[in-house]
Amino acid sequence: MLHCHDEGIPYEVVHAASVTTLVSGGIGLQNYRFGRQVTLAFPVGNYLPTSPLEMLCESLYLGNHVLVLFDLDPTGSGDVNPVPMTPEQAVLTLELMAQKLRQDLPPHLDEDEMAADDVRGRLKARAVQELLSVPLRQWFGILCSDLGTIEKRLRRGSLADISRLQGGEIHCLVIPGELQGLEAEAVDKLIPPA
Repeated sequence: MLHCHDEGIPYEVVHAASVTTLVSGGIGLQNYRFGRQVTLAFPVGNYLPTSPLEMLCESLYLGNHVLVLFDLDPTGSGDVNPVPMTPEQAVLTLELMAQKLRQDLPPHLDEDEMAADDVRGRLKARAVQELLSVPLRQWFGILCSDLGTIEKRLRRGSLADISRLQGGEIHCLVIPGELQGLEAEAVDKLIPPA
């Protein structure tokens, strides 16, 4: 809006559903079962935060679904010409984060360094340790592409399968917690495999 305003370009804001409601409603998962959403940033130079993967692990450990948003700026400079992250780049970024956590565990995830009463810290440390014992490419996910358009596409499968998907412009990923009842049925019947 600011760019349009500064350049004298007419614009209008049309309020619509958020990505959160598009995703939960579009794939048949209960909105209340989603934990914190995370954003995967493109690695730039030595910049590779692991906090998105840590939060993802913590939410999954608690049985929640996680909405993973993909970055739109590979330069990290706030460029106005977005280049959306692809599914392949997203899975690779998650793998790099996991590798970084395995090689050099940060002090806030080291239970030996935690206070005895740091319940949340211990929970997160156990979540990361347990979930990263399974290779990331084996995790189950649902790729949501171009939601809110007539070209929308949903695919389910392992992150290995999802990383090979081509096409689409704007993507996000849902890593579901435990699927039960109608949620499991909806994902199985309504979302084609990758």
